[in-house]
Amino acid sequence: MNISQYISRFIQAGVTIVFIVTIYLIVTFSVAQKNVVSIYEDRLIPIIQLTKISDYYNNNIIFCFRAFNQHEITNKEASKIIADAITQSNQYWSDYLKTYLTPEENSIAITTNKNKLLLDSKLEEIEKLILSNQTAQQNIILNNLIAEIKSNITTTYSKQLQSLLEIQKKEAKNLEIQTQQLYSKIILFAVLVCLLCLAVILLLYRRI
Repeated sequence: MNISQYISRFIQAGVTIVFIVTIYLIVTFSVAQKNVVSIYEDRLIPIIQLTKISDYYNNNIIFCFRAFNQHEITNKEASKIIADAITQSNQYWSDYLKTYLTPEENSIAITTNKNKLLLDSKLEEIEKLILSNQTAQQNIILNNLIAEIKSNITTTYSKQLQSLLEIQKKEAKNLEIQTQQLYSKIILFAVLVCLLCLAVILLLYRRI
């Protein structure tokens, strides 16, 4: 076999290797890119949404109840805080439910949604009572509702939101590990390709 044939075979082998490497890198980087996008869209954004919802209930509404009971805010101000918290948290919750939910996450989200609907309906009832000319009986009902809502928010609802937040962190960590493994495979593949190219060059060089 003459030199031109060796060179021709070398070129063919090189083209084949480059083709295989290119396809592999395209597929691998595509998966890695999807993982990175998923970490942002399906995990980071939900963390922000769930944190905002938690803040509206644990901070705004709890603060509203305390301030209202201590006569630090007017009835209209209390009503507005409650109405705004319900509206804003509903928007964040609706946006959250549109993101990708794992089966475990979806199960918790369904239970959380039921509790949220219950909370919101009672908050709306509280809002109406606050704006009304309260009788002694209505005042008792209002205080009981506030106590019930505070208990639900600080225990059950907070734990439900925290469970959803923990899932975001866990899934984000899993995606991070998968992406790191992909990059490790790319490095390993690149090393193997370099060694293969070196072996082909040495083999052709010996036969010339």
